[in-house]
Amino acid sequence: MFNSILSLSSQMNATGNETELLSAIEKEAIKYNLECNYDDLGNLIIRITGNGERKKKILISCTVDVCGFICLASDKDKCFLASTRNLDTKKNDKLKLVSETKKQYRASLDINDNFVVRSKVLKIGDYLKEKVQYKIDENLASGKFIGKYALIYALTCLFQEKPVNDIVLCFAVEGESNCSAQANAAGHQKPDFVLLMGTAPSDSKVPLIVLKDGKIFSDPALIEKAKASRVKMQDYVSDSKNAVTKAESVASYASIPTLTLALPCRNLMESQESIEIPTCKKLIELMRSLCNIQF
Repeated sequence: MFNSILSLSSQMNATGNETELLSAIEKEAIKYNLECNYDDLGNLIIRITGNGERKKKILISCTVDVCGFICLASDKDKCFLASTRNLDTKKNDKLKLVSETKKQYRASLDINDNFVVRSKVLKIGDYLKEKVQYKIDENLASGKFIGKYALIYALTCLFQEKPVNDIVLCFAVEGESNCSAQANAAGHQKPDFVLLMGTAPSDSKVPLIVLKDGKIFSDPALIEKAKASRVKMQDYVSDSKNAVTKAESVASYASIPTLTLALPCRNLMESQESIEIPTCKKLIELMRSLCNIQF
């Protein structure tokens, strides 16, 4: 598992420039003769045909960008402008990022609080890659953005499945900055229900059924349906304090029944972000079970 995650992370790119990673995912899907295409926002859509007599369509989605870095401009000297557009990012965090980056490159905040890095030889993808170092110790994997790539890997594990229901996998672009990407996919695909995957800061050793501030992202009727289909939902923690990104909550407003799951991460969005590998495996098994709900 860990090697597969590392393989995905080697294709790391800035938000708005996810083509290398999407291409790697698409090539893997083609090995299993799966139908692949891109929607009008650039999301990679992969279809898995179900074999059930009363099958439904399930959309499963995660984002493929990292940390809200946006490639805004470049010139002939390969200078680039990157922005942390995530509205939850505090200015002090940006200033810390600038301070750390200044050790090697020219970095600053512009008048709009965009994080700016300039270099004649450096591309933003390379900047992000050189900042990532992964470690594995027994069952714990750690490194920047490890949760994001674990989720992408989890979806690729479904490529070889023969589920009861039709499955549409959406690898969504610009998840940190463009909240319409996943909602757009849900609107076009018109699934019977949506399964949204994200990360949440937590020490839990099981996947989380995500709620936030009393507003339900996870449809109670779907939870009961899963229980009726012998999915052991009691094995997963309902968490009302943690939530995945705003982008992943959007589909819940499209009047489509939605179940929002999160992979627990320690030190989320920090250089030593970590996940429990057994927990990731449990998340994959949960997804497989949900793909086979009988309607």
